Amino acid sequence: NNTAKNYTGTAHFATSDAAAGVVLPANYTFQLADNGQKIFTNGVTLQTTGPQSITATDTGNGTINGSVPITVTNDAAISATPRTIRIFRSNVPVVVASFTDGDLTENGSHLSATINWGDGNTTSGTVTRVTTTNVFNVSGNHTYVKKGRFNLKVTLTDSGGSIAIANSTAQFFPRNFSF
Repeated sequence: NNTAKNYTGTAHFATSDAAAGVVLPANYTFQLADNGQKIFTNGVTLQTTGPQSITATDTGNGTINGSVPITVTNDAAISATPRTIRIFRSNVPVVVASFTDGDLTENGSHLSATINWGDGNTTSGTVTRVTTTNVFNVSGNHTYVKKGRFNLKVTLTDSGGSIAIANSTAQFFPRNFSF
């Protein structure tokens, strides 16, 4: 919590994971425009299940370093399929996203979901397996206070630590019925 915004050293990355196939970011020389911070997206792939660590060390001054513990799991990936839904009545259950779990033995009992409805409200979703496939629907019900278009964030998590996010869209246009 004390960022050296004028840092221009070179960081070298190492890991405790000695397996073949490990991917780490290449050495990186910080620029003044980085303001002492850099995010390395998709820069690390570890192979060995269990506790591991990643360490960044300044190549010119080895006393400047930081290490992060990571627990590597052997878990199949989950892919997300967002949906565009139209809601005409409040608080009616709707399927807001679908997910495919790469673990063919998953039956849904290890999955949990949350739905951010795009209006400041977040609820738990109901996860339902689609027949005997490894596709799972997430549904929920919500009451919007005004009509409009909302961006939903549907997050599915399994017990192995895999997470997938579907960015769905809801259009709420209430219908008034008179009898």
